[in-house]
Amino acid sequence: MNLFRTALLSAALAPCGAGQILWSQSVDPTHLLAGNSVACQSTGSTADNGYWRSYDPVTCGYPVGEDFEILQVVIGVEAAVAGGGAGVQPVHVRIYYNGTGGPPDPSASLQLAAETLLVSDQALSFETLTLSTPVLVCNGGGTIDVEIDVPDAFAQGTGDFFLIGSNGSGETAPGYLRTSACGVPVPLELPQLGYTSLHLAIDLVVQDDPRSAIGVNYCTSEPNSTGRRGGMRAYGSIVATDNDVTLEVCGLPANQFGYFIASSMSGFIQRPGNSSGNFCLAAGPTLGRYDSLIQNSGVTGSFEIPIDLTAIPINVVPNTVSMTSGDVWYFQSWYRDVGGTSNFTDAIELAFQ
Repeated sequence: MNLFRTALLSAALAPCGAGQILWSQSVDPTHLLAGNSVACQSTGSTADNGYWRSYDPVTCGYPVGEDFEILQVVIGVEAAVAGGGAGVQPVHVRIYYNGTGGPPDPSASLQLAAETLLVSDQALSFETLTLSTPVLVCNGGGTIDVEIDVPDAFAQGTGDFFLIGSNGSGETAPGYLRTSACGVPVPLELPQLGYTSLHLAIDLVVQDDPRSAIGVNYCTSEPNSTGRRGGMRAYGSIVATDNDVTLEVCGLPANQFGYFIASSMSGFIQRPGNSSGNFCLAAGPTLGRYDSLIQNSGVTGSFEIPIDLTAIPINVVPNTVSMTSGDVWYFQSWYRDVGGTSNFTDAIELAFQ
């Protein structure tokens, strides 16, 4: 028995504005197939089951450097029956940033969101799980891993029963299953477990970064030890008197430190001081470093700071300068790479009004 998803797609996506799209790895995301799911279970209750999908933003239309927000997780439900006639049961939704781009590994990934949401009793239908706070992703490469974690109703004695929805119509990447109760403590590909025709219905609804990007990027950066290129962007207002600018970098190696640099002039020095990258600002009295605001890239390979437009650092007394309408300033980030070397991001020009 199949169930068409046409009505849900209309209901779920019609309200979306420009830039909101559905990420799906299902070749046919409009059907569910009965009798096609899998779960660790016993005596009418399901145990702890974690169903996973891993999305590469680049293949989903967001190249490195283009940020986005995750709004909803849309799942298929083959069967959901709450114990004791409660009518609803909890599922845990977790979203991770996986900087390596490999298989899901929550122990080595940054958890971006974790919410417990309620799923009503149903069969062969789709459930839209809306996150209470949209997840803003600084897209520096890597993957977005999403887990639907079903609590261990057998151990907890709740009597809940849940089977994830799926079909066998093909997929562009495999789904994963984790269930410690049945001897699978880490996420493994479903085909690896013998389920070659079980294609999980776990989709994401995303939209473009709602923040106002400003400035013009220039001076392409060199790849770092991750194979990615450090990317620079700015958000906020280009009006100097608003004093509302945030600088952000992505695509860096994990857990490395770095800082932002500013200058009134652009320039180009190839691999200064044995760096692996290029310095794209001009030296001189207006060159300044935010070395009092040293940042760490963490597991996401990114960091950001709001800057004070009334106190841009420079090399000469009084050591800062205030931006006014008509000023053009240039910004870049230097960062440490693994193995003792260093690199630079690309640079950005901000022409203040």
